[in-house]
Amino acid sequence: MDVRAAVAFAAGQPFAIETVQLDGPRGRTDVPKIVDWYMEKKINIDDLITHILPLERINEGFELMARGESIRSVVVY
Repeated sequence: MDVRAAVAFAAGQPFAIETVQLDGPRGRTDVPKIVDWYMEKKINIDDLITHILPLERINEGFELMARGESIRSVVVY
């Protein structure tokens, strides 16, 4: 969201999103490649994880995100 849209949104005014970027990882090709890079220590993902939570505490994970206290969480089940 650009600054004009953010201001319009905050002020309760209508706004239009002019561009949408849909580029992202492709599951079938990119995810296995990223996993390989991680396993080969070519990329560091561990430092990006802010919390590791068991499945029983998943609601706490959502609360952390809502408060802005968690960027990347891993749920272990």
